[in-house]
Amino acid sequence: MTPGAKAHAAGSASLAMTLAGVAGFVDAVGATLLGGLFVSFMSGNTTTAGLSLGQGGWARALHAGLPVPLYVLGAVCGTLLLGQAGRRARPLAFLVTALFLSLFGLLAHASTEAEWKQGPVATSLLVFPMGVMNAMLRSVGRASVGLTYITGSLSSLAETLAGFLTGQAGPGDRRKLRLYGGLWLSFFLGAALGGLTVLHWSARAVAAPVLLLLALAGVTLRGEPLANDR
Repeated sequence: MTPGAKAHAAGSASLAMTLAGVAGFVDAVGATLLGGLFVSFMSGNTTTAGLSLGQGGWARALHAGLPVPLYVLGAVCGTLLLGQAGRRARPLAFLVTALFLSLFGLLAHASTEAEWKQGPVATSLLVFPMGVMNAMLRSVGRASVGLTYITGSLSSLAETLAGFLTGQAGPGDRRKLRLYGGLWLSFFLGAALGGLTVLHWSARAVAAPVLLLLALAGVTLRGEPLANDR
């Protein structure tokens, strides 16, 4: 790998970890304010929906199942945006995500009904942009990544570790270890920070990821090499 390619991959890895941290932060906010729903962890929502349905909890099943189509719709829109907007896709996606999170924070703060935060509008404002954001970065170098698919990152980490244990590790596997381990740690720390912030600020906690996303949009809008990564 050339020095330029290494620098590009390192920048992409940093962006991936930053976005994983944002996803963990917003997931913690959602789990706290949306009645236990996850806004980027669809496996958890699917399990809850299936469990509730199996035990006769139809209302809970619908509540837990709603984020799944919203997330898929967001990911579809993000993928279409990536294909149509080219270099502008990523900053546009960051701006859209920041806008949706801001709307959630403003409406939740202004609402006098506690039930609003667990309704379909609030859920849509947090889940849809997470689907959009996840579509913005699919790989770092030759390593496939899922910004919100932490189970996949851990599986890839385990496979890479197994390669070292059996003497079959490739030249780029050390970078993969740092990447997959970093994605998990970033998501974990983001969730911890989100949990702490929402405890004190409630819905206003989304201000933190909004500011970070606006900064990322500004950086990528300048035409940084990261904007070409798929």
